[in-house]
Amino acid sequence: CRNCKSHQIFNKKYELSKPPKVLVFSLKRFKYTEFTRIKLTYSISYPLTDLEIKGTKYDLFGIIHHYGDISFGHYTSTVKIGEEWFRCDDRRVFKIETKDVLNPNSYILIYIAKEEINNSTTIAEVNTVRDNTIAKIKTEVEKIRTKSKGNDFE
Repeated sequence: CRNCKSHQIFNKKYELSKPPKVLVFSLKRFKYTEFTRIKLTYSISYPLTDLEIKGTKYDLFGIIHHYGDISFGHYTSTVKIGEEWFRCDDRRVFKIETKDVLNPNSYILIYIAKEEINNSTTIAEVNTVRDNTIAKIKTEVEKIRTKSKGNDFE
């Protein structure tokens, strides 16, 4: 407490005033203590479709995975194109089954609004947000590629 300078028990709450068109969840996959740093590898379940928040339904659009431990690892991604899922692993892209989308190495989940129950957002607007998000991701990937020219990890 700032006034009495003593420790207090408190609750922290976040609330969305307006649901966004894109939701990004970063899962807590790393644990730090005074003496250790570990990667948390427990399985969690998350919805592929119809995640509802404040009257807006979301579908899972992309996932970033981390393989390895806390000091060394490899990132891949999974993305939904149409009704099919694809795994992106460096320069390889291959189709995967829906059952393989749920993965204990999932690290970041990206959901996109499907439609608002009150219909204030059209499917065309959602598709525009999705396309803009893809364009931004491609731009960032190109920046990384440009910076990594000549490095072994490209």
